[in-house]
Amino acid sequence: MRIPGNQRKILVAAAVCLTLIATAATTNSFYLWSKGIFTRVNLTEASFSDNGKVININGESYQVSKIDSITLAATSPKAPKTVIDFNSSTVNQLTVISMGNNSHSYRIKTTGTDPFLYTNNLRRALPADSSVFDFEYRLISNQPIKLKAYFANPVSESRSKVLGELEPTNLWTRVSFDVFLEREELEWGKAGDCLRLDPGDYADVTLEIRFMYFRSANEEELAARQEFQASKQYIDNGNVRMGVDMKHGGSVFYFALSKDQKNLLNHFDEGRFIQQSYYGERDGSKWNGQDWKWNPIQGGGCNGTTSQVRSSEITETSIHVVSIPVHWAYSYLMPELEMEEMITLEDNVAHIKYIFRNNGENATSHPSTHQEMPAVFIDYNYAHMKYYKGSKPWTNDELTDVVPGWPNEYHNRTEEWSAYVNNADYGIGVYTPGTFNTTAYRYGNGSSPGERGSDCSYFAPLRQFAISKGDVIEYDVYVTIGTIEEIRSRFYEIHNRQ
Repeated sequence: MRIPGNQRKILVAAAVCLTLIATAATTNSFYLWSKGIFTRVNLTEASFSDNGKVININGESYQVSKIDSITLAATSPKAPKTVIDFNSSTVNQLTVISMGNNSHSYRIKTTGTDPFLYTNNLRRALPADSSVFDFEYRLISNQPIKLKAYFANPVSESRSKVLGELEPTNLWTRVSFDVFLEREELEWGKAGDCLRLDPGDYADVTLEIRFMYFRSANEEELAARQEFQASKQYIDNGNVRMGVDMKHGGSVFYFALSKDQKNLLNHFDEGRFIQQSYYGERDGSKWNGQDWKWNPIQGGGCNGTTSQVRSSEITETSIHVVSIPVHWAYSYLMPELEMEEMITLEDNVAHIKYIFRNNGENATSHPSTHQEMPAVFIDYNYAHMKYYKGSKPWTNDELTDVVPGWPNEYHNRTEEWSAYVNNADYGIGVYTPGTFNTTAYRYGNGSSPGERGSDCSYFAPLRQFAISKGDVIEYDVYVTIGTIEEIRSRFYEIHNRQ
């Protein structure tokens, strides 16, 4: 039965008042669903005006008659599930058949190597705390498939994320993916938004999906989310903003201008940060099908093992972290080693001082080889590596411009800095005094750029030296963002001060 508008206003106003009375008796907060947003509100922040027709909360006014719902805030608050269905008219290199409305089930059959399909547009905004994408699936395939999501619209690689791998199974299997970062960073989840899902890159794969929806995070997911957020620490001087990941030994994963906070670094996995990394003798380890070597790195191991922070001190303007590194290929902690990092910001430049100690009880000696000083991973969208290799260093002579390929290339330079810039000559530069060689590559085809994409641009200033038991290695690194002229000018100023 439809309720006439003015009667509905009276009923809603009465319901809101009764709910608030109940709230005051049981808890100190409630959830308000209005203006397309699901918001948690402290009871002490709310007041009524206009004879109870308006609720005022932190400067925002809500017409009681336009409030969609108001609920008590439980210990583990849950927003209603939002069911998601596919739009069968928007598909590419696949077929999709609805298997029944009650379970919202679909059978997807890929017919090419670039399959994708869209969900229906959201009819209304997702609740603010509905950031877990959840469904059941069955997969008939000879290998796992990577499920990738584009947070449309628009559709672009910078708005995409590889959600994870789906393993072949004949049993209905429930999976969930927390996309709270994407919702926040991309401002996704508004009415009219949708997902584009890419179910791998194989033909002749059959994927069945049912009970697909967005929901609130459970306690375990909330704990993981809070741990993730707590591990990220930032300093900002109003010009530049740098972030380190304490879960990965304080490795630098974020560097941006304060005004736009666009991260130019890539941190796809434990190996991709601005971080310390060293090499020694072959030790029987293998990685990616290759014989590997002694390789302690600050961020963690190839199988996801993370390094361990021994001590840290973080102020508004500085970061100081001491950590135990991880062997990249073997993925075990190396307590006989210690990595120290001290970061300060000055104007538009981040100064990083690195110290490596190979002096623990079980430390070993290693032959001379190239060492990364440090490893640097950058957003794939910055393709042009610029540096100076001429005979007139520090005179503003013409720079060399290359777009590295795959695998590693080696470049000699006579000014000890390099930069990755875009077509507008804007990007990020790294200066390591005393390093005249660089290795570089670009990985990927541009299909997955961005700070967490699998594609990246890489370079590392190189020095060649042996590492002996008892050694302590120290060096300085300077990082800045700007046009190539600004980058070069700042490094010239630092060089002239030394």
